Amino acid sequence: MSIQIDQEALFKEALISGINLFTGAGFSKLPDANGKTLPDAAELCGEICEKFSISAAYSNDLERLSSIVSLRAKSQFQKYLREKYTVQSYNELYDLLNNISINSFITTNIDNIIQCVMDNSERYCLHSIIEYGASKKNPFIIPFIPLHGNVKDINSNLYFGKNELANVDQDNQELFVTMHSKLLESPTLFWGYGFHDNAIERTI
Repeated sequence: MSIQIDQEALFKEALISGINLFTGAGFSKLPDANGKTLPDAAELCGEICEKFSISAAYSNDLERLSSIVSLRAKSQFQKYLREKYTVQSYNELYDLLNNISINSFITTNIDNIIQCVMDNSERYCLHSIIEYGASKKNPFIIPFIPLHGNVKDINSNLYFGKNELANVDQDNQELFVTMHSKLLESPTLFWGYGFHDNAIERTI
C-alpha cells in the first residue's frame, strides 16, 4: 500500500528540524517480538464484562463500561489496566523513532511502549513531566506528556471512564498546559489518534 503525503518535502524537513509526536491507540498496535499486540477497545470490553461481572449490554462502549467498573472496583480496575498495558518487549520498527528529531512525546495511551523504546535508545532520554517537571531544552531529552496516565507511574491514575475523560484536563492541568505550549512551539504529527476526546479538543 502506497501512502500519499501532502507537502512531502515540508514533512521531511520537519522530521529533521523537530516535531512533536502526539500518539493515540493506533500508535501502539504493532505486534511485539513475540507477535503479541495490545488489546483494542472491542477486545477489552468483553474481557472486562466477564472479569468484573458486568452485563454484556455494555460490551460495545469502553468508556461507559470503564466508568461503571471504576465506581464498583476502582483499585482492582486500575491494577487490571496496569497488567494489561505493561509490555516487556516491543516491535523493532519503533526504534526508527531514533532517526527523527522529536521535541516532545504527547500521548493518550497508558502503555509503556515508548519508555521501552527510549530505554534502549542511544540518542534520546525520555523526561517525565509528571515526575520531574519541565526540563531545559535539550535535543537529546524528550519531554514525556502522558495525558491519560502512565502504567509505569504507580501514582498515576489511568483514565478510561467517560466521566474521568471528560474532566481529565482539569485533573492533569499541568500536563495540558505543557501540551498546549509544545503544540505552539513545533509542528505536530498526530499518529493513531482519533480526536474523540473533548478535553483535548478544548485545549487544541
